[in-house]
Amino acid sequence: MSAFFEMGGHAVYIWPCYALAAAVMVYLLVGSVSAMRRNEAMAKALDVSRRPRSEGGANTRIAGGSADA
Repeated sequence: MSAFFEMGGHAVYIWPCYALAAAVMVYLLVGSVSAMRRNEAMAKALDVSRRPRSEGGANTRIAGGSADA
């Protein structure tokens, strides 16, 4: 088993490369997940802002009513 970890005397070069590759993959995963969440929040905000106001709520006006009511 130790021969595997020594990798024929090249372990000093191989294991840091594995560590660097794993670190890059984790960085890309974290960046992708945060970008996805940011884009989902932006899409949700855009969807809410584009909804027609006739769906109800505080901004709905009654036909013939005044804006002061």
